[in-house]
Amino acid sequence: MRFIVIVFLLFSISCQNQVTKGKFKDDIRKEYVVISSDSSSLVLKNSIYKDNKYKLLYLKTYGENSGDKVQLLKNDSAITTLSLPISDVEVKNFSLNKFEETNKGFNFYVSWGGGNYLYQSIFYFEYKEGMFYLSKVGKRDYILKSEKEISTEEKITPPVRIDKFILSEFL
Repeated sequence: MRFIVIVFLLFSISCQNQVTKGKFKDDIRKEYVVISSDSSSLVLKNSIYKDNKYKLLYLKTYGENSGDKVQLLKNDSAITTLSLPISDVEVKNFSLNKFEETNKGFNFYVSWGGGNYLYQSIFYFEYKEGMFYLSKVGKRDYILKSEKEISTEEKITPPVRIDKFILSEFL
């Protein structure tokens, strides 16, 4: 069991900065928040938002079968709340790892799995016409037994408005 935990941690650490390598390197800004407590937030500071102030807020919920949430705030008012899968009930070992601001909007990173199969997804949201849209999903699958890693990216056409986004449909 300890071996699996160590491998999973190494996998998570090795995957954290993969998006900064290659063709998307210039799209990443330096502002990010690693999810590590009961509530974490990231204020989006890009000039494309003009006079609006956007913030991503992670809300940890407690209790049996209660899922965590991510809220997007505009000028301190919630414009949407995303429900995250319930870890170990809906998705094995599900975890929201990080929010990251980009030049076009923001990304968030999730991971899940266990045993022989570990997964990570990166959700790319772009700001267009006063709203955020899911434009792309990056996925990384790792099979422990064969040490095989598969990375893919899928452009979402048409892009999905954040208030219509259901995370579990993209895992």
